[in-house]
Amino acid sequence: MKKLLFALLLISGLSLHAQSQKIGFVDSQVLYQNYAPAIKAQQDLQALQQNWTRTRDSLTQVFQVNVQAYQNQRAMMTPQKQQETEQQLMMEQNTIIQQEQLIMQKGQSVMKPIRDAVNDAIASVAKDQKMAFIFDKGVEGVVNILHFADSQYDMTYKVLDQLKSK
Repeated sequence: MKKLLFALLLISGLSLHAQSQKIGFVDSQVLYQNYAPAIKAQQDLQALQQNWTRTRDSLTQVFQVNVQAYQNQRAMMTPQKQQETEQQLMMEQNTIIQQEQLIMQKGQSVMKPIRDAVNDAIASVAKDQKMAFIFDKGVEGVVNILHFADSQYDMTYKVLDQLKSK
């Protein structure tokens, strides 16, 4: 009986505590579209991606020409020459893949300080506003765990102000 009474008191206490917690949300798209360092980083990444796309297309064309030449001449090659050519083709393919990975890593490294600044600003606003949780509306169609939110709890522009004040 004592355990049941204790459990009921504990549950009601947690329920009352949960009701008093403030929850807010932000729209990260708005943050990244209005935060100058994020805009600059997006532009830099877009230029990097365009350059890489041209380079990748060129490398891919050369690779495809080399594969086609190998396939056409393979029957006339010695087994050793076939193996050497196949290894050379694999090296070319690996070079393209490695460069693609380097571009992705570069993008992540460019965005990391910006994501950190956004997260720090969100944490700061959460503390200032005494929020227990701040959710992200997410990118429409990608991740949207916030299905409804009253606009009075929108912390987006407070976070943006916090970002711009640094």
